[in-house]
Amino acid sequence: MKSVTEINNERKRQFKTYNNTVDMFTPGTRVRVICVCQDFQFFNCYTQNTYGVVDRIGTSGMIIVKWDEPRHYDNGTIQYEFNFNPDDLYIVSNNPISLFVFATSYYCNCRVHDGGSYSDLIFKTEWQGVLDYILETRQDTEVHDIYSVKSDLDWEMYAEVYYEFSNHSVSGIKIKVKGDFKYRTVDNGSGTLIWEIQDE
Repeated sequence: MKSVTEINNERKRQFKTYNNTVDMFTPGTRVRVICVCQDFQFFNCYTQNTYGVVDRIGTSGMIIVKWDEPRHYDNGTIQYEFNFNPDDLYIVSNNPISLFVFATSYYCNCRVHDGGSYSDLIFKTEWQGVLDYILETRQDTEVHDIYSVKSDLDWEMYAEVYYEFSNHSVSGIKIKVKGDFKYRTVDNGSGTLIWEIQDE
């Protein structure tokens, strides 16, 4: 059986990260974590979503990566970011997503049977802000297609939102990200809806 060090070295050769240096990374750089272990935390870039963006460079030269999808652990801990060495990271793009844009329709009366009274464009700089908005406004607002924006000439469809209804109100939400269902709402046991990340 191969050791963690051996597997890490194989990944670094495969993704050609051996020569990575700190100065190659700046806040906003989009990366994929390719190492299998860092600081007693284990990762699998083939079965998990290990993508994220560089949030900052630590004083020790470690690169702090903010996850696209926070990592949930069995003990209830949620990890939003983690620190890596330069050769742990494959650079996906130095032209990061800078904005999420989506249209909304507002419902003044019955969310199920009445049409939206007016619409608006909403701008969010972080994906978590998009998730929070959709969940918090679900009973009187419908979010349409979500676009990611990198520059004036570089934008694309990023996600689609699907609502489920029961008794004239929203009972659940699913979000499809780039063609795959990645998020759904679940009851946390006390009647409150929270987001759950779908398994790969």
